[in-house]
Amino acid sequence: MYRPTRERGPRLPAADIAMGAGLAVFGLVEVLAAPGVERWLAAPAMLLAGAALAWRRRAPFAAFLASFGIVTTSAVIAAPIDSLIVVIPMLALGMYSLAAHAAPARAIAGLVISVVLIWIATFAPHGPGGENLIFGLVVPSTPWLAGWMVRRRTDQAVALALHAQELEQTQAERERAAVTQERDRIARELHDIIAHSVSVMTIQAGAVEEVLDRDPHKARQAAASIRRTGRQAQLDLRRLLGLLREQDGGVQPLTPQPGLADLEHLLDSVRRSGVDVRLTVDGTPRTLPAAVDLSAFRVVQEALTNTLKHARASAASVGVRYGTDAVDIEVIDDGVPGAGGNGGPGAGGHGLAGMRERVALYGGELDFGHAPAGGFRVHALLPVDGESG
Repeated sequence: MYRPTRERGPRLPAADIAMGAGLAVFGLVEVLAAPGVERWLAAPAMLLAGAALAWRRRAPFAAFLASFGIVTTSAVIAAPIDSLIVVIPMLALGMYSLAAHAAPARAIAGLVISVVLIWIATFAPHGPGGENLIFGLVVPSTPWLAGWMVRRRTDQAVALALHAQELEQTQAERERAAVTQERDRIARELHDIIAHSVSVMTIQAGAVEEVLDRDPHKARQAAASIRRTGRQAQLDLRRLLGLLREQDGGVQPLTPQPGLADLEHLLDSVRRSGVDVRLTVDGTPRTLPAAVDLSAFRVVQEALTNTLKHARASAASVGVRYGTDAVDIEVIDDGVPGAGGNGGPGAGGHGLAGMRERVALYGGELDFGHAPAGGFRVHALLPVDGESG
């Protein structure tokens, strides 16, 4: 992968200017001190070659052509190429910069041109010979290969940096998708809370209307139950809104998420609505993974909400069985099929159908339908994977 390394902007790198000027001065001093050199040609050639090398990164191919052409032409006309020491670092710097910074095709073309020019410059004063052929190959190819290796490492570093950037972008997209998924899950939580609480409060409000005149004491108890249900719903809503604020960098959640340990509070609110609920726990209760614990609680909550909304049930049973690698939840009521307008599998709307998605998310299964002995049954099996937390 080729990425041009020439720098943009009106100014040349200070290091390149200093390097070109240093070689030009060195060449000028050597030309003035060397005997038998055509100074009128060699001196300006050294200055021009040094100036061209100052562009070695901004325009590497042009800098190479200018410096190499000037040096070799001057060497043929003004002095033998091997009589000036400065010619070697000039040629080496030009070849290195060509391979390291020019486009690959131009770098290879420049290598061929340099070999040909050096052969011409050496053959002119000395004539063809095996040592001249080797000299013409070794002198340009050695710094050229060094520049090519540096270029390959630079390209690999750029590729790795781009790959790391892509990974960071992918990770950021995954995190955004996870936040969106979590917010969708929270939206379902809000639905569960509101649906359950409103259903309970509606039933209890109806009970207040029925007993208000003949039994004020019982009416006050029902009104107090409505108030407690409303307060609990407020706490749950605040908790979920706290989760949303936490995702936006705000405060932490205000209350812990409910789990199976909180079932008695849930059942009490259902009992106050007139449904006798019995809880049976088999196995040794233990700490479940937080997500599994919350999902198990929501299954029971949604099933009982379905009982209150869609069945004329007087009793219900909740069974929780702790296994070695799963927790089994079963809720059965004695409601009348079709009561409350529906009572079938679609009765929960987003409720039981959404709960099935939630359970499947953790590798579990949820089914619901009419119980063989009558009423409605909701059954869920949630894997625990032997973890706790």
